[in-house]
Formats: sequence, structure tokens, C-alpha cells
Amino acid sequence: MDDTGRIKKTIDPVLQSIIFKTPDRKVLLTELGYIAEVDQAHVLMLLKCGLINQADSAKLLAEIGYLLRSDFEPLKDVHPARGLYLMYENYLIEKLGISVGGMLQTGRSRNDLSATITKMKTRNELFSLIKAALNLIESLEMRAKKNGDAVLPGYTHYQPAFPITLAHYFNGISYALVRDIQALLVIEGMLSISPLGAGAGGGTSISIDPNYTASLLGFSSSANNSIDAIASRDYILRVLSSSAIMGLTLSRLAADLLLWSTHEFGFIRLPDELVGSSSMMPQKRNPFLLEHVKGRSGSPAAAFQHALLAMHATPYGNSVAVGTEAIKGFDLAMEEIRSALLILERHIVVLEIDSERMLQAAIDGNVCATNLAEYLVLNEGYDFRSAHHQIGEKITAAESEGMNGVQIAAEYLCKELTKDECREKFSPINIVASTMFGGGPGHKGWSNERICFNETLVEIRTKLTKAINRCNKSDKTRQLLVKKTIETVAQ
Repeated sequence: MDDTGRIKKTIDPVLQSIIFKTPDRKVLLTELGYIAEVDQAHVLMLLKCGLINQADSAKLLAEIGYLLRSDFEPLKDVHPARGLYLMYENYLIEKLGISVGGMLQTGRSRNDLSATITKMKTRNELFSLIKAALNLIESLEMRAKKNGDAVLPGYTHYQPAFPITLAHYFNGISYALVRDIQALLVIEGMLSISPLGAGAGGGTSISIDPNYTASLLGFSSSANNSIDAIASRDYILRVLSSSAIMGLTLSRLAADLLLWSTHEFGFIRLPDELVGSSSMMPQKRNPFLLEHVKGRSGSPAAAFQHALLAMHATPYGNSVAVGTEAIKGFDLAMEEIRSALLILERHIVVLEIDSERMLQAAIDGNVCATNLAEYLVLNEGYDFRSAHHQIGEKITAAESEGMNGVQIAAEYLCKELTKDECREKFSPINIVASTMFGGGPGHKGWSNERICFNETLVEIRTKLTKAINRCNKSDKTRQLLVKKTIETVAQ
């Protein structure tokens, strides 16, 4: 309907093409699918509250069901001159008549409809993101068990610094990802509150039942404040900010894997299915997928900045800047961060470890020098600064002779140890086992720590499963009620 009563003409055609351009088929079906689901719940609520009769509700539900089954075929070539929802509503009015189709917006606005759909979409994106992150953690845990004893240098300033195990490194990444997931699960609680029923922002005088529609759409409850329900999209910002932090972790993991795969490091080798060739240089095996991770993992941060600035200083009420423009980059950001997680998961599962080269790099890098200083403090009467100075001098002298610095320093400074005892005691493998304090790779509470970590993962999976099951149960209940309503009238 071009004539709304108040407005007699449609929007300028050029501006229509900018604001209400027809989305691609996939986006169109997704958006209309959410609208139809909300409408099913809304019609069932109107029927329950006696605001629409059984026959009219059945007609609406049957036609909405047809649109869903046909992938909205009747709307395929219709241009949304005043937006997607009004295009959809106009079809129902034309098909069923104004007395039936015109009842659909009773006790509701496009504002609370849009807010509800945005929450439902965000909720599904959140579930998918958490699942992808858990899959990466599982892969990291698997490799930690399979190749975890491999000893390699830990680096500071890109220089060999101390010995660690591969398991310790992978577990460190897992810890960071778990914190990101926990932050996302906090947001799930915000996403479980339905805005439907808040109308344009002032609620309604019609005796609707928002908690009922909430229960049919996978929400735990309905909003207590209509202004907040319509005005806020802070949950989008929270998902993006948590995803941006996760992306930061992923980019750092990708950077390390890229470094480890270089000829100079040679710690890992990627199979053919994870590398690309050069169009010019025949010898090249390029780990280009990891570079995609570095780029894509920054997408949530970009979307967060865009959303934050678009929302800044807008009135706290319904706002196109907040509800539409600010969240434009959200879907792409979620797709990019999920793909980064998937790419890394595949790499972790199949990468080949060269544990001998890792160990040799640790030996050549004199990574046990600090532990030698600690030994001198505990057993040879040195203060730490003097031990530090003496070892540094001996390493410099040994390097000029092409010899291993830590070994030479140990033989010179450890009066109570033989040469063979020095070689054994200050090997990276033995030093790693001795780092039992401060959360080091050899710490005594390792088994208890892993038990606690696994319990945290179980808790996360339980919360996620509970939320997903709530949504699935609501969907099944809604579909059964739709079917029952239509069949009752048909009889």
C-alpha cells in the first residue's frame, strides 16, 4: 500500500534503491523466515488472548506456513518499496483481505518486531561461534596430548627465552579461548529476554501476553522496560567486542604458526591441502590460509568500531542509526571469525611436528640460562644479579668460539657438578620438568589443573546445550500449536 493514510506517496525511487534495495535471495529468505516465525508466535498469542478469532488466526497461520514452505516464492519479484516487512504484510492483506491480514500488527510495531528478529539472529550467531571455538579447543587439546611432550623455545621479542612444551603453548591458547566463550555465554543471558510486545517503544494498551510469545520463540522472559527493549542493541556491541578479543587470540596463534612453518624455524610442516603454490617460483609452499586468519580475525573489531560510532549520541529510543545502520557489518564479522576458527582447527589437526628441530632450537638458543642462574642462587651461594652477569659473560665468550653457551657456563660455574651432570641437568627437557612453580609447564598441580579445565569445558557445553535445547523446544511447541490451530478450523 503506497497510501498509508498519513503518507500519500511512496519514497523517491532513487532513494528507494539506496535504502530498500532488494537483498540477494539468501538474505531475503533468512530475513523473511525470521519474520514468519515471529508472526506465528504473535498470531498464536493474539488467539490465546482473545484478540483474534480462531478462523482468522488459522487463515493467517496457513498462509504464513505456505510462504515458509514455498521459500516465499510469491514475494520473489516484489520490490520492497517501504521495507521488507510491509512488502510481506501487504501480500497477506491482498491474499486474505484487510480484515484478516490487517490484524497482524495488533499490539505490535515494526520496532519490536525488528528488535526481536535481531536478537534471534544474534542468538543463532552466538551459538555457532561458541561451537566453532569449542571445536578449535578440542583440536588443541588433541594435539597437546599427541605431541605435547615436544620441547621448544618460548620466545620474548622474537628471541629464544625459556623452554616450554608444545602442550603448554596449546593449553595457553585454550585458556584464552575459554575466557572468550565465557564472555559470550554471559551475553546469551541478555539475548534470552524478548523485546516483542514493547511496540514502538511505549508498550501497548492492548492486553497482550509478551511472556507467551517469548516462550514460543526461545526466549526465557519478556522485557520489563519498553524503552530499553526498543532502544538498546548493546548486546551486538558485546558480542562484537568479545569476538574481537577472540580474533586477537586467533591472529596471534596464526602468526606463531606462520613463523614456525618458515624455513628458518622449520618447527611444523603443513600438508599439501593447506598450502598454495606460486605462479612464478616453483619451490614455494605458501601457508596462505593462515594469512587469511590474520585478516579475517580483525573483522569483529572493525564491525565493533563501526557499530559503536553509529550508535554514539543517538536518542535512547527507536533509531534507524542504531537498529539498522550500526549492525550492518555484524553478519559478515561473525562469518569471518567463524571461518578463522575453522581454518585454524583444520591446521591444528593435520600439521606435522618436527620435535627434534624444536628441541635443537631450544638448545642452540641457550633457553636454560635463567634456570642455571636459579641453580647458582640455590646451590652455589650467588645472588641472582651476579649469577645473571657471570652467565651472560660466559655465553658471549662461548658463542665467539662456536660453542654452546649454557653448557660452558654451567661447567665453569657449577663447582659441584661434573661435565656430564651439567649437560644432563641443564638440558631443556629436564629444565621443563623442573618448572613446577608459577604455572610453568612442569608444575605439580598439572593434573588437578587439567581436571578443573575440563570441568569448565563441561560447564560451558552444558550451558550452551541448555540454551539451544530451549530454542529447539520452543520451535517444536510453536509448530505443533500452529498445526493444531489450522486443523481445528479445518474440521
